[in-house]
Amino acid sequence: MADISNTESDTLQAIDLEFLSANTMADEELQREVLHLFFQQSAVLLEGLSQLDDDRSWYQAAHALKGSARGVGLLPLGLLAEQAETLVGPTNGLKRRAHFHEIVEEVERARSAVREIFQLEI
Repeated sequence: MADISNTESDTLQAIDLEFLSANTMADEELQREVLHLFFQQSAVLLEGLSQLDDDRSWYQAAHALKGSARGVGLLPLGLLAEQAETLVGPTNGLKRRAHFHEIVEEVERARSAVREIFQLEI
C-alpha cells in the first residue's frame, strides 16, 4: 500500500484506499494502473458533462462517471455523479452548470490526492 503517513485528511477523503485495495487485491501496481485509466477516461466524461443542453449526453456521462469513480474508490466523486444523473430536463440548466463545476473541482481534488499518495503523473 502507498505510504500515506504525511497525507492530509482532506486528501484522504477524496479516495477510499481500503476500497481500492480490496478491489485490486492490494496490488499497488494495479491500483496505479486503474487510477491512471480512470483519469484518462474522466477527461472524456467531463467533455460529455460539459454538454449542458443535451440531456442524453449529460446523463450518459454522469452515469459512466458514477460507476468509474466508485470502482476505484473515489466515492465523493461517485456521489456527485449520482446526483448529476437526476438533473435532466429543461428546467435544470442552472443546476447542471453549478453541479458541473462541483464535479470538476472534485475530479481535481481526487487527482491531487492520487498524485500525492501514489506519486503518479496524471
